[in-house]
Amino acid sequence: MTWSARRRSRRRLVRGALLLATAVACAGLAGWMLIARDEDTANQIATVGSLFAGVLGLLLALVDFFRQEQAPPEPGTLADDLAVVVREQWLVEASARGLRDPRVLPLAWRATGRDVAQLPRGADSRVLRVRLDGRLHGRFDEVIGQLADGYARLPNRRLVAIGEPGSGKSVLAILLTLGLLAAREPGGPVPVLLPASSWDPVREPLDDWIVATLALPHYSSRPEIPRTLLAHGLLLPVLDGLDEIPESARRSAVRGTNAAIGADRPIVVTCRAAEYEDLIRGGAPALRDAPVVEVADALSTPLIVTSARLVYQRLPLDPAELLDGARFDCRFAVEQHLTDRLIDAAYAPAPGPPGSGPPDSRWTAAQARTWLTFLARYLHDHRERDLAWWRMSERLLSPWFPPALGIVAGLVLGLGALGWIVVTGALGRDATSELPLIGGFVGGGFALLSVIVWYCVPGNTPGRLSFTVEGSLGRLRRGFGTGAKLTAFAAAPVLLVLAGGTALGEGDGAWSFDAVESYCTMCSVTLCLAVVVGLALAAHDWLNAPPHHAARVSPRGSLAQDRRSALTGAAVAGCVVAATGLLGWYAGMLSGAWLGRVVNDWAGWPGSGNLALLAGDQWQAVVAPFNDNRAVLVGLTVALPGTVFGLLLLLTRAWPRYVLTRLFLAARGRLPLRLTGFLADARRRELLRQSGGVHQFRHVRLQETLAGRPMYPTRGPSPAARSTVRRRLVLTAGAATAVTAAVGNDARDGSSLVFPASETLNAVAFHPGGETWIAIGGDDGTVWLWDYGRDPRPHGGRPLRRVRAGSGRVVYSLAFHPRHPLLAVGDSAGVELWNAKDRMTVPFRSSAPNQWLRRLP
Repeated sequence: MTWSARRRSRRRLVRGALLLATAVACAGLAGWMLIARDEDTANQIATVGSLFAGVLGLLLALVDFFRQEQAPPEPGTLADDLAVVVREQWLVEASARGLRDPRVLPLAWRATGRDVAQLPRGADSRVLRVRLDGRLHGRFDEVIGQLADGYARLPNRRLVAIGEPGSGKSVLAILLTLGLLAAREPGGPVPVLLPASSWDPVREPLDDWIVATLALPHYSSRPEIPRTLLAHGLLLPVLDGLDEIPESARRSAVRGTNAAIGADRPIVVTCRAAEYEDLIRGGAPALRDAPVVEVADALSTPLIVTSARLVYQRLPLDPAELLDGARFDCRFAVEQHLTDRLIDAAYAPAPGPPGSGPPDSRWTAAQARTWLTFLARYLHDHRERDLAWWRMSERLLSPWFPPALGIVAGLVLGLGALGWIVVTGALGRDATSELPLIGGFVGGGFALLSVIVWYCVPGNTPGRLSFTVEGSLGRLRRGFGTGAKLTAFAAAPVLLVLAGGTALGEGDGAWSFDAVESYCTMCSVTLCLAVVVGLALAAHDWLNAPPHHAARVSPRGSLAQDRRSALTGAAVAGCVVAATGLLGWYAGMLSGAWLGRVVNDWAGWPGSGNLALLAGDQWQAVVAPFNDNRAVLVGLTVALPGTVFGLLLLLTRAWPRYVLTRLFLAARGRLPLRLTGFLADARRRELLRQSGGVHQFRHVRLQETLAGRPMYPTRGPSPAARSTVRRRLVLTAGAATAVTAAVGNDARDGSSLVFPASETLNAVAFHPGGETWIAIGGDDGTVWLWDYGRDPRPHGGRPLRRVRAGSGRVVYSLAFHPRHPLLAVGDSAGVELWNAKDRMTVPFRSSAPNQWLRRLP
């Protein structure tokens, strides 16, 4: 029995046991209700049981609904779907490169004379004579049809195209891919053109790289469908640019290719001639069986022809200068001369009537050269050809950027929270001392969390918004588990610190009643918050269903898809946190208080298992800090947690990080603010090309030329001078911080304070519970209420009670209730009961205090 079969059997056993236990419990409950004499109790139990049965039935129905699994499509159907998308993608790219003009630029090739291939053999090991020489000239559809027919005649469906830089190998690969797609039968293999520059053969086998390269742009990085197609032999890889793999890894690439294709698997490879010859000499039996054609070189190569046409059409230069043998003594000199002027020509006005060329650009040639030079050097530093927008944040941002971003965002969020409190007037006019503490807690907490999230969660690949009912239960379960684990991991050290502080600070011992209740509350609140975060991430993952169809991809399209996915996922998860956060906190407080009292045999208030009283008391404890101000309660316990969670979730996605990177580099003048538009414009001007969801330079020669140029003039301070200025700035900032701290920490002796009052003070009472209240009674009947937690400096302010002058009502005694905001005021006329929070009298008055004291819970 396989592991999956055993798992299914175990699940059926557990489900059957639960159903049996439920049936036995229901039968026993029904029998007890029939023989019970207390009909009221039986009716109450029946009502509650019916409620739970209905909820359980609803949950089972939802589980069955979300467990629906769609039958996987046939591999042939998946291949047909991918073929349509790939063909559309490369037709668009062929049009952008001018390959779909009325006539394709003539391209010729011949069987190579290099010692890199052996004659192909048939199934009976007889040598086959195959004519490999050819020339493309004609209309686009005819050209790709010729290529597909020629490839179909190869005995083992393997082909290697070699040539010099710019000879047209990539063009040949594109045309062959489109020809094979046009001639493909339904359910047949799909040719996929893949740039080999992104393959690291030392770390990744060829098949895994093919699956990952197809999954990233077309299937939201889900490898299931590409792996299925590969396993059924429905992928024909066309590897373009084997020479663009770093030299130290090329030998591994050849070994990996030989191991993957075996004896009969088809493949197409393009490579520079000299590099391929060097690789084959080291031994490559599978690739040696592949016919090798060499694309024509010299000045007639497509790259040189199109570059020369662009330069001498747009710039005031004479093409006759290329005949000067003193200046252009070799082919390299001609190519370098044209490459140096390519950017100026691309941004120069097009000849002919208006509108015949690319639209006028908002950027100049000088700006484009600076920005493209920066991008070329960035790619050169990382030994890459693909300009993937989602990788830029990890490589181009300063290590100090995430902390700076967290501080700025935390400052904005903290000021927003303070503004909300001030506008709603929750803390009153006199309680301004708590505002910095609240702002610092909100802003500092978000800054710390944002930095942790940025560094702990690496930048994701682009996602796509996709949700279906099929497979929902697995996605919900996976997201909930992730959220619960993250919360438990983050809360574990906090719980240890709080528990240690409680144990050390508890005067009655580490296992006193109050300490045990605190431990239970900490654990319960953490568990409930883990449930809240788990629900939020479950909703977020539910929107990220595995795609069933391939998506047409482009850099701008993948950016838009990830933007929609990021914003929608963050909004949904934030709403879940906003809707359940306060309830989760209250549930944690209540369950912790209940568990603490159960463990201690209900010692302490309310003294019995009255859950209703305990629930009301805990709800008052949750909402008490907000002074019954609903606006502040909603803002700080609903809107603020949802906003913070949504923003933190956004920081894990690729699109927000790309936006921040673009803003950062634009502020430093390295790249334009509208980077995506600039790259699209450079592609229209044939400086860049597009390969799936990434941009590439039109040719590696252009990238190498720009990377070899200095980006900025050498004027300006030397590195030593810049280092000196930096040290001076750091020292100045440090001195300013020290002075500010010294001035701000002006120590004041707070051991004795004088309360300002014009009358003699007769009575003082401290709140015995958790409130920081002091009640003060005067000789004239006035009572002040001072909250020294909010305002450590005493001042008279508005009294809690003031009587008519000359009434003779002298305050003799004051007393607080330990668990309620009630203050008893005893004077010569009797006793009054005041609500200290609402600053209003309780509607009861008596000269006999024992009558109402016995009524208090």
